[in-house]
Amino acid sequence: MEHPVKIKIACALTLILASNAVFAGTAPADKPTEASLHHLLDVMQAHQSVDAIRQQMDTMFGGYMSKLLDGKQLNAKQAEIMARSRTRLTDTFKGMLSWESMEPMYLKVYAETFTQKEIDGMTAFYETPVGHSMIEKMPLVVKNTMVIMQKQMEGLVPKIQQIAKETADEIKAEAAAEGKSG
Repeated sequence: MEHPVKIKIACALTLILASNAVFAGTAPADKPTEASLHHLLDVMQAHQSVDAIRQQMDTMFGGYMSKLLDGKQLNAKQAEIMARSRTRLTDTFKGMLSWESMEPMYLKVYAETFTQKEIDGMTAFYETPVGHSMIEKMPLVVKNTMVIMQKQMEGLVPKIQQIAKETADEIKAEAAAEGKSG
């Protein structure tokens, strides 16, 4: 059974971004200053969150490969192939998921989503002990959520594939019936 890596990557990115409150509301009337946005992202340790995404993608890749290989032990040559693939993957993520490439997106989304008052409130919260605790524990929340989501996706993927197959078969049957009557 195939587990699309793209779905898992999309889920991981969505969870990470959502955990940082990226997806909310519409463009605010009182646009926040760039300095306040930078300060909030610093307080939220958004840079570390982006780094954690890369690490989680590497872990996910290792787990996915292990499943594809049915947990089989690799010989030296196979281990070398796996190491090269991991390096390629890491290099890909470094480019796509670097703080330098992600920061402008964060700044844009936060600026278009939150007012200055909301940015100030979030900054104040994340500077508190409870806010710090949330920042520290959010990666674990995301990781645990991903484990559960992966298990749910394992059950969902075959259902999606079955529905798609049934739909395609139904469309083909309808086309064949239409061809006979037309």
